[in-house]
Amino acid sequence: MDYRFGALLPEPLKVVLNKLPNGLYLHTQRVCDEAKALAPIFGLEFEPVEIAAAAHDICRSMNGKDLLLEAQRRRLPIHEVEKQIPILLHGPIAAAIVRDEFGLADKDLLEAIHWHSTGTPGMRPLAELIFLADKLDPMKKTRYPFINEVRECLVKDYEKASFLFISEELKRLVDSGQLLHPASVATRNWLLSRN
Repeated sequence: MDYRFGALLPEPLKVVLNKLPNGLYLHTQRVCDEAKALAPIFGLEFEPVEIAAAAHDICRSMNGKDLLLEAQRRRLPIHEVEKQIPILLHGPIAAAIVRDEFGLADKDLLEAIHWHSTGTPGMRPLAELIFLADKLDPMKKTRYPFINEVRECLVKDYEKASFLFISEELKRLVDSGQLLHPASVATRNWLLSRN
């Protein structure tokens, strides 16, 4: 694959990235590009932004059974919703790998990777940036038809953009009869109280 991530990524992460399925690899590149473009809005340096964006989906191609087994092996807590939707474990497992196998212990970095799917109350700017950058991938427009509104809001106020995204996403999930992860509900409540 054409490697075009920054030179500051740890070597083990580069190896993992180059083994990702092509579609996931391209998504990760788009998220990195989006995250680096958003970094000045969030007042963040490029290095941690790129590492978090590059690592956020390293476990996304694992199947549900393997995600559950890996979470158990790593003694990660598994919520009842995650038992039914194991793909939600790919962020927590990726964060554990980045910490345990790549030797990166920065709390903000690990939080960003861990919570990029659901968000979490009190998330710091790096986590909020990766949460949004992942969702703003232009290839996700069909899934998230409201991302243009979120993008427009983001330029003015990233806190309101996060609230807009999670509110619209929870509404979409409720309307389609899907389960809600409690972390997403709690994140929306936190964002609402913050705004």
